[in-house]
Amino acid sequence: MGLPRDLVDVVPPGTEEQVVSPEAVNTLREISIEAGWSRTIGVVSKFEWPEKVRGFRLLLQALRDPRLSEVGVVVAGGGSLLPAVQEEVLRLGLERRIRFLGDVADPRALYTACHVYCHSSFQEGLSLALLEAMRAGAPIVSLKLPFVQEALQDRTHALLVEPTPAALADGINLLLSDQTLASTLAKHARDRACTEFDWNGIAGRFLSSYGVER
Repeated sequence: MGLPRDLVDVVPPGTEEQVVSPEAVNTLREISIEAGWSRTIGVVSKFEWPEKVRGFRLLLQALRDPRLSEVGVVVAGGGSLLPAVQEEVLRLGLERRIRFLGDVADPRALYTACHVYCHSSFQEGLSLALLEAMRAGAPIVSLKLPFVQEALQDRTHALLVEPTPAALADGINLLLSDQTLASTLAKHARDRACTEFDWNGIAGRFLSSYGVER
């Protein structure tokens, strides 16, 4: 924007501790996850912007990889572009592998229930859904884009892949097949969310930007 850097202070969104009851997770699994799926990918997205839809289409293409043929996706989020996305799911023959939940007030059970959380959006600032997935301790695969790299370091907190269907399929398959790697990345991502993206700390940064002492 042409503003001097010393006059700009960027304060990211924050997260809070997520307590999810086992009953809520079990209910989501019973209602939304098909018995024939071997693993589940979670997605939280708002289908209002073309660049978010483009990222979800990338995931749809990745799902055509034979290694992911028994993997399903549970999607929380609505929006005016959702009908077009659902039509594409039908066109690709993926309707039995995608479950759309629509707008969900509290997606915490989804973060916990999924085996991998996929954030393949091309349009964000720093996504709150991504930070919430980190806080929930979900293994994350995302795209190697600048706004994602503000929160996640590749192979430390998540798998960050090139924005192609093949690379995304490789990343998802690796996390699904290597439980040790998935658990390690999830733990590091949660630790980072708790220390650097906790609302208490973020609120302090926001106040200090205005010269307010806590």
